[in-house]
Amino acid sequence: MFSNLTHIAFANQWVLWLVPLVIVLAALWWYFYYKKNFASLKLSSTNSFAGFTNPFRATLKKLLPALRLLAIISLLVALARPQTSYDEEKMTTEGIDIVLAVDVSSSMLAKDFSPNRL
Repeated sequence: MFSNLTHIAFANQWVLWLVPLVIVLAALWWYFYYKKNFASLKLSSTNSFAGFTNPFRATLKKLLPALRLLAIISLLVALARPQTSYDEEKMTTEGIDIVLAVDVSSSMLAKDFSPNRL
């Protein structure tokens, strides 16, 4: 799958070691943030709220921490400075070049020699 990525190298490889650290810190933040974010009002029944649906904006708001984490990881990969390197090797060989040219224009239909060249 990633066989075509073998020519990529990073100028600052130590920055890539921060990616797992950021993921662990994000997981800890998520755990402690949602642990303390329980409802302060306990209801005996939620049947009165059954008709309400989550608006689109509220649904997208749940994705913000994941998008922020993805942005930070992308920033760290950019700071690692990925670089490509292609090795070129000049080889000299000997050979014979053969060129076959065919004129297919309408001027070649003219009858000028006998016997006809067509």
